[in-house]
Amino acid sequence: MAWKWKYSPKEELEDMSSLHPGLTGLRNLENTCYMNAVLQCLCSLTPLVQYFLSGRWNTALHEEIGESATAFGCLVSDMWLGGFDYVSPEAFHSIFGKRYPAFSRRTQHDAQEFLICVLDDLHEAFKEDCLECFFQPDMLTRNNQIHCYWCGGNQDATVKASITKAPQIIIFHLKRFAWQDKHRRKLSTTVCYPFRDLDLSPYISTSSCNTEYSLCAVVNHAGDLDYGHYTAFCKHSVTKHWYSFDDAQVTKIPDSAVQADTAYLLFYISQGY
Repeated sequence: MAWKWKYSPKEELEDMSSLHPGLTGLRNLENTCYMNAVLQCLCSLTPLVQYFLSGRWNTALHEEIGESATAFGCLVSDMWLGGFDYVSPEAFHSIFGKRYPAFSRRTQHDAQEFLICVLDDLHEAFKEDCLECFFQPDMLTRNNQIHCYWCGGNQDATVKASITKAPQIIIFHLKRFAWQDKHRRKLSTTVCYPFRDLDLSPYISTSSCNTEYSLCAVVNHAGDLDYGHYTAFCKHSVTKHWYSFDDAQVTKIPDSAVQADTAYLLFYISQGY
């Protein structure tokens, strides 16, 4: 079903500013904070919200594989149009779990792995590209060496990625887990990430406009590897204030609170949007 709009999606969001749409919590379905945090960040991305609220996604949807995307669209509608303090993502979780059985169990999962599956699912449903890039050269040594088909042995190697076209939205995955001997440990390294004017032009292989980005959402991970908890910080597209989303609880926070050692996933949007 497509939603009918009196105004353009952007005008409609601004018209509802007094109602504070988009400040809707998500009920925890037992250990689903990883899912709630990612969904809150995705539902704070203005282009994505406008796309679903406008109803344009209906015509682009591949119905045979679009059940999860449809459930996501309904969730976006509930979070932006329903006027609820919080809603249950159970319908989305159930449908998404059928497509990705690993997430059907109500056990803790990695937020970044869930994000990749959601983006892959939307990509398949709409045939639209999603991009995650790593820019710095990375040395592959020791256990990470690559196998050389010429000499038959393992060799050190350097890998490096670049962007061919500046995307509208870009997501950075901060390395928060590392192997030490045979055990994984949590990394709490301080990462100073900019709120505005993140310039990606040095990492784009071709001349491109709109290469500066602003932070719009953050997925946080607190705790250790076995008993951690995910939350989200999202900048509201209408009020321009930052809010903390901790499952069903939504709290306004100062800008200074957004810079945290718990940051795990960073969502940036082009300032030219």
